[in-house]
Amino acid sequence: MLQDHLETVNENWKHHRLPVTHVTFESDVERIQGHLTRVIALLESTEKELSQDQRQKRNDLIAALKEYAEAGLFPVNTFHNERTPYFIDVYNTPCAVANLMLHSGHDALVEELRRDYNYNYIKDMPQKPLLAWAETHGFETWELALIQPGYQSAPTTRFLPGNLYAQGPVNMVKYDSHNGRTCYSGEIDTLGIGSFGCITDNGVAIIFNGLEPSVENQGGVKDFVVMSNGSYVVAGYFENEYGVAIMDGQDVGEYLNITNGYTTHALELVGDLLYFDVADYSSVGSPTQVLTADLSTNPIQIDTVANMHGRVADLFYADGVLHIAGELTSVLLEDSSFSCHNYLAYEDGMLSTDGVIFSGYNGIRTIEGIDGFIYLGGDCAENENDTGSCFMVKYNGVWTTFKPRNSTIFSSHSNFSIIDDIMEFDNKVIVCGDLISDGGRGVFTFADSVFSASASINGTVSSMAIDHNNALVVAGDFKSYTYSNGGFWTLSTQPIKYIGVKVDTLVGIAEVEETNINVYPNPAREIVNASIDGQISDARLYYGTGAKVDVPINIDSSTLTSNVSLLPSGVYFLEITTEKGGLVRRELVVN
Repeated sequence: MLQDHLETVNENWKHHRLPVTHVTFESDVERIQGHLTRVIALLESTEKELSQDQRQKRNDLIAALKEYAEAGLFPVNTFHNERTPYFIDVYNTPCAVANLMLHSGHDALVEELRRDYNYNYIKDMPQKPLLAWAETHGFETWELALIQPGYQSAPTTRFLPGNLYAQGPVNMVKYDSHNGRTCYSGEIDTLGIGSFGCITDNGVAIIFNGLEPSVENQGGVKDFVVMSNGSYVVAGYFENEYGVAIMDGQDVGEYLNITNGYTTHALELVGDLLYFDVADYSSVGSPTQVLTADLSTNPIQIDTVANMHGRVADLFYADGVLHIAGELTSVLLEDSSFSCHNYLAYEDGMLSTDGVIFSGYNGIRTIEGIDGFIYLGGDCAENENDTGSCFMVKYNGVWTTFKPRNSTIFSSHSNFSIIDDIMEFDNKVIVCGDLISDGGRGVFTFADSVFSASASINGTVSSMAIDHNNALVVAGDFKSYTYSNGGFWTLSTQPIKYIGVKVDTLVGIAEVEETNINVYPNPAREIVNASIDGQISDARLYYGTGAKVDVPINIDSSTLTSNVSLLPSGVYFLEITTEKGGLVRRELVVN
């Protein structure tokens, strides 16, 4: 029932009965958009005696509310298990009411309410400043209360910085079980491992020589595979103008004898047979080839698999079929005809599209096979101004297209959502990429029958791997002072640069007792105070990384105080144990 949906978002709808309507929403973002759309209709139909100035301001703000609702970028509930209002979230995303105040230029009022009443409903905020703002702009406070949504809880996956800090984007991370190493490729020179290198399970860097990327083609090493003898084949575009190098120990043994000046993006090794692409990717529309190299022959024999135009992004071989994916503008088929496709299957010497119609504007970025399924992922945009499918699955010979456009982590936040990698972890299929482009957040997603956000960082996540500790290692083009708690990344004094590692979660939010807590001032510079409804038996302060802060906390019945003046600026968590043994946790910003 529509009425039930609206009352879930804002209980004030119980005072505004609507006609009985059956409706479903694919996500909470859509539910909030539905709420705001009906609030706007109510605001526009409400007759008021206003001055000309009030009428103009009200109309301008209603128009701004429409734009806000259509954009679908709403605060994220990172710290509460129950549906809770967030005036401003940790990404500085304002709620609908805060957005109206910011639009009207009342930044100081917004900051005051965010600091002291960030998780309060309008009815529990100071009424005098709210009433003054509302009257000036032609509103009443009951209207503000009706506008303000509550937000459902976010997931709880937690990521921390890896032990390594790259200086540039990481294109690929893989765990090499043959040698016991986690290996990286990309523009990562300050790791001490050039554009390609590995870190052993004991933390020792393995440096490879002679793989300097050409300055004319930035991006470093694009891909790499491990041969049966433990040596590596790496792909890119190197100073000697070759695209594929075969390592001999820690030095280049030889380069494949292919056209000089061509770049290789993708490798797939099946026994001794290496599949790879070659093209002049610096030139739009240049010819592209997929080739094979028999590494068991001397000299190495190279043959052609396919001719096309465009960019090959990934290659994957399974059950006698080579899957080719990318941003392909034209493909030369066996009958000498050309066809435009982003996916090809090569089997028994024949090319076909296998019935795949992948609508992504910028093509397919990744292919993966998991438990008999073939997964394709890529750009969700059908064109420059639209969104489309970016996830397809093949099982028992049938392709199924998923529609992530209905998910909050895809098109609800941006028209451009890209999946860069797919893998299995914890018995789930997960994807990563640049899935929320507004604000530049790369997102990990658990993909069962639906998509849901698992964790987010400020940038693009290009690649994932499972290391020797069975930890999920992620890498890409992200660089910010962040850590992850409650599933989303927030400010911290410890930088995350291009590499992150999944660790155990904090105490689950579901274990947190639903007790009112007031932490003030917040942000704090010197003395911070907190009070709860009940008795405090113990209290602790944690860094954003989860480590406990050694700082005195003075407890007096239902209140506490602590001096945080010597702590570094950042986000902390105050955790209180009540006399009943429950936990209460709140975010504390020290600046």
